[in-house]
Amino acid sequence: MSQPEVPPPSPALLARVAEARPVRPRRPAREAATVALLSLGLVAALLSLSLPPRHDLWRLETLLAAAACTLGFAAALWWALVPPRGQVLPLRPATPRRLGLAALLLLAALAAAGHERIVGPAFAHWARGCFSVGLLVATVPAALCLVFLRRALGVGGWRLGLAIGAAAGALGGLTLTLHCGNRHLAHVLLAHGGAIVAPALVLAALLVAWERA
Repeated sequence: MSQPEVPPPSPALLARVAEARPVRPRRPAREAATVALLSLGLVAALLSLSLPPRHDLWRLETLLAAAACTLGFAAALWWALVPPRGQVLPLRPATPRRLGLAALLLLAALAAAGHERIVGPAFAHWARGCFSVGLLVATVPAALCLVFLRRALGVGGWRLGLAIGAAAGALGGLTLTLHCGNRHLAHVLLAHGGAIVAPALVLAALLVAWERA
């Protein structure tokens, strides 16, 4: 029995093939390094120009909290941008659990650095200020990651949003830890901790809404 003849491709298909251009492959490790250097450079610039470092920067509790935020930023950024070996997308089933544990460790480090429990009359004002600064700083690494992962967001969904937001929030928390000398426990947990957690929740929720739209 003879095989049916396959019709030749249409002129429109041939034209689209002729117009196609090779897509540059992602270099995840380089992208992560780029985001990290630009983001940490932003923090250094802010601390040099407009957000002076806190007066007790060299206290052990402050240094430990800053180290925890830095490690959290690096880990979440790696999970957001660099896929496991043999995969194309940076999706790991354990990422949400890892990020949840990292958030708890960061909050514990902030609590260890915030001993004072007497809340002053300007608590709400200072809390809003720190929370706003943390979110503004977080927009930079978040925007860079979204640009690098723009083709993967539809597939990665809320998990990618969670990882990107966690990295961005950790950078905002690092900035506040190095700048704000307010050691009230409520201020540290609500303002600084809120700035760490909020970007992850917001980006995850936005990508869930985008998937359902």
